[in-house]
Amino acid sequence: MTSTAPSRVVHVTECLASGTMNFLMQATRELAEAGVRQVLVYSRRPDTPSDVQALFDPRIELVELPPLGRAYARYFRALARELRRQLEVHAGTAVHLHSSKAGFLGRLALRGVKPAPPVFYSPHGLSFLNRRYPMLGGAFTALEWLAARAVPFTAVGCSRGEAELLGRLGPKPARVLENAVEDSFFQLRAAAPSSPPLVVTMGRICYQKAPERFAQMAIRFGVADIPSRFVWIGSGNAADEARLRAAGVRVTGWLAPAAVQQLLARATVYVQCSRWEGMPLSVLQALAAGVPCVVTNVVGNRDAVRQGITGFVSDNADAMLIGTRRLVQDEALRARFSRAARTDARERFGSGSFRSRLLGLYGLEDRRVSRVVALAEPSGRGLAKGVMATRLPHVEADKDQAPQRGNHPGLREVAVAK
Repeated sequence: MTSTAPSRVVHVTECLASGTMNFLMQATRELAEAGVRQVLVYSRRPDTPSDVQALFDPRIELVELPPLGRAYARYFRALARELRRQLEVHAGTAVHLHSSKAGFLGRLALRGVKPAPPVFYSPHGLSFLNRRYPMLGGAFTALEWLAARAVPFTAVGCSRGEAELLGRLGPKPARVLENAVEDSFFQLRAAAPSSPPLVVTMGRICYQKAPERFAQMAIRFGVADIPSRFVWIGSGNAADEARLRAAGVRVTGWLAPAAVQQLLARATVYVQCSRWEGMPLSVLQALAAGVPCVVTNVVGNRDAVRQGITGFVSDNADAMLIGTRRLVQDEALRARFSRAARTDARERFGSGSFRSRLLGLYGLEDRRVSRVVALAEPSGRGLAKGVMATRLPHVEADKDQAPQRGNHPGLREVAVAK
């Protein structure tokens, strides 16, 4: 283990739900397997599952704080007390803040703490990317800039695009730790071709996910008499749900993982209409299942999908419609994209790649390697061979990862977690 590697990590989030929760479930499990003690300090949202304890590895200690809501001062005091308690009780503790609000309040709460712990911050989707209210977006940008100067910390983007934006706001380049996909999605085998073709999307029905765009696409397919079925996996805003159903979209509500996988196994195309993202797990799951994707040209989406290789990155509604129609109607193109999607997803979003980058982020490569080598070579003979067989790979992002459009200048400054 390196001299700076923590022996214990305290994770903090005020929104234990959706993609943040999925990331934490996998990350805490991998760290527990590596022998790292962990605490998860969390708050509930309306969409937080009731059985939180059952979702996490039993080795993870869970500490629940009151919901954030609009009671920022109350939450801040509770968070500051809990963080100080955790740091006083255990030496060698790192703090990892997950989500924009926990990231802002957590960094303020850690000001003045001595000795200063290693601090990591993963927004899992930056609040200021919401352009619905420009003044509010400007305020979020200013808050991110201020928090970046509260305490020394390492920013961690879940995509290269997010990391590049974080690097612009902070005093040093951000690291990249792409989200991971459960192994079961890679094991899915495509079912018999769906008739009519099945166009699927997944997520909370809300402004961010642009449900009106998906509804409009379903209507335009119907007007053009293109055989198809449109399905939205998830639920959310009642008015938007009604609009989707009126357009002929089947809204399933939230489904169990096995049911999601069954739909993906039958899907012809996966469509993501979102206005902004961090790194959408639903797109990664579709790619892992070999489903070609058509996505909007925004941070996260364009980081996940390789333009013209695993899907299409679209600048507008017409381009999305054209790309989706091509994949629905061209079986050979769809098959080629499907093969590439599976291969690319396994290399980038598989558990092995995620594990090595996660451990590298905390400086834990040496610990894991020495542990495996000691088991493989108890006599000390052939150590070099053992090291070569067990050393964690240096995972570099593919140079072709960024789509052909929408690249950010200065992307070379982003450091890959390794």
